[in-house]
Amino acid sequence: MVTFQSLLHGRVVIKYGTNALTRVAKNGYILGLNRKRIGEIAHFGRVLYDKGVEPVIVSSGALVAGMEEKKLRQRPTDLQGVIDLCTDGQLYLGNAYAAALKRHGMSLRGPLLVTYDNFRTEKARENIRQRVERGFAERKIA
Repeated sequence: MVTFQSLLHGRVVIKYGTNALTRVAKNGYILGLNRKRIGEIAHFGRVLYDKGVEPVIVSSGALVAGMEEKKLRQRPTDLQGVIDLCTDGQLYLGNAYAAALKRHGMSLRGPLLVTYDNFRTEKARENIRQRVERGFAERKIA
């Protein structure tokens, strides 16, 4: 069993899905990012960091961020529309995290966009590992 005590002086990966980061109206329309939740994530990251744990935050939410930026309330039905919103939303989501982390005296290493293919070879995995390590060396949350 993993306890908080066993995490001290280690690294932990925390994954947040789109649903955890989305504000939804009672009628089902998507209102946008839940910035309060993003602030809570930043606070939690700070608490872990202060206790010697290096948090790696893995986050979905680019689609919702893109929808918020474009002021859309419903998800596109076509694949290209979804891809376009995710592309636009990556930077928007990163900025939301960066602002929340800054309020807690931390900074963001930047988005590390990965897919399944990024883990197929040892060289690709090593490149990702080195990027994360550089982030922690620079005292930034990955």
